Parts: sequence; C-alpha cells; structure tokens
Amino acid sequence: NCRFCSKIGKRKYVEASLEQVLEEVEEVIDLGFNYVVFGDDNIGINESRLKELMRAMKQYNINFRLNRDVRNLDEETFKLAAEAGCTDISFGVESGSQKILDAMNKRATVYDNKKAVYLAKKYGMHAKCYFMVNFPGEDEETVR
Repeated sequence: NCRFCSKIGKRKYVEASLEQVLEEVEEVIDLGFNYVVFGDDNIGINESRLKELMRAMKQYNINFRLNRDVRNLDEETFKLAAEAGCTDISFGVESGSQKILDAMNKRATVYDNKKAVYLAKKYGMHAKCYFMVNFPGEDEETVR
C-alpha cells in the first residue's frame, strides 16, 4: 500500500510452497550456481514460514541474498538467515525522514530502518538500503 508501489497482480499475494522454493534452489545449484537471490519483496510477510525456509537452506551450503521489509523484524530470523548462508540483505528504507515515510504510507519508522541495518550487521550480513529521492513533499531538510 505504499504510495509509490506498482499495483501488479491486483494486490493479491501469492505464496509458493516451501517445497517449490527448495526445488528451485536445487535446480539453481544443479546448474552450477553458488549464490541465490530471493528477490521477493514480501518474503518476510509470514515470519514463521521465512524461519522454516532459513532452517531448510542450511542443508545446501550455499550463500544467498534476501530482500526484506523492515517492519516486524525478529532477531531469531536474522540469526537463522546468517547460519543458513545469507551474506547480503536488502531493505527498502526509502527515506531517513519520518515525515516522508509517513507521506509514502510506508508503515515503517526510522527506528525500524535502523534496527534492520543493526541486526544485519550484528549477524555479519552486508546491508543494502534502497532510498528514494524527490518524493512529493521532500525538501533539503528531509533529504538529510
């Protein structure tokens, strides 16, 4: 529901089964790749399912990257991800200004963003943060 997000799929969330995701990981490994990117922006929408995936990923001994929402973060998930081989994690931070985050309807706080980066670093992951600039209402002060 962010004001800048595309409305692909009529806002319907469709979840692949854990078995299907793991089959795709195995296919990638069989093709000779040694790194996987989970590009799903909503991978953490179901935290218990994400934990299940992280536990299952341990068996593959492969490094991977996650894209992750900053809301409702659970430290245990970060620990499991690091143990499973997650080396990089990307966050849609969008802005360091609460005023702009609210205008974007991000439903996240500056604190959420800081906590996400802190937990990633605590567990040895590289944190990549995506920012938007020139959002309507943004000025020099909110960009700082």
